[in-house]
Amino acid sequence: MKKRAYDRVPADLEISCLDEKNFGTVINISENGMFLKSKNIRFPLDMQFDLSILLKEETLNVPVKVNRVTKSNGYYDGIGLELMKRPRNYLRFINRLRYTLQDRKISDNGDSED
Repeated sequence: MKKRAYDRVPADLEISCLDEKNFGTVINISENGMFLKSKNIRFPLDMQFDLSILLKEETLNVPVKVNRVTKSNGYYDGIGLELMKRPRNYLRFINRLRYTLQDRKISDNGDSED
């Protein structure tokens, strides 16, 4: 099994693409890609398009390429996406997400950094 170049961070992010709002949900994300769950899967492998990640303070527009498509219960419902470019604001967002997750783990364990 091939090891990922970047660790994935669990996520729950609403996205839009190809002029369709609420297209799906990003369930994990990294500096190099993401996995998207959607009932609207209709992409061939290697298709390239721009994806918009809808955040409270901004919308991140990211060029992606379909890496893989998954199927559950006979329906295509997931897409592995590879970033074609890594915009600076996207990388900052991933870092914030990673730090937030680490802070939650520390809080959940009752540990403190004192």
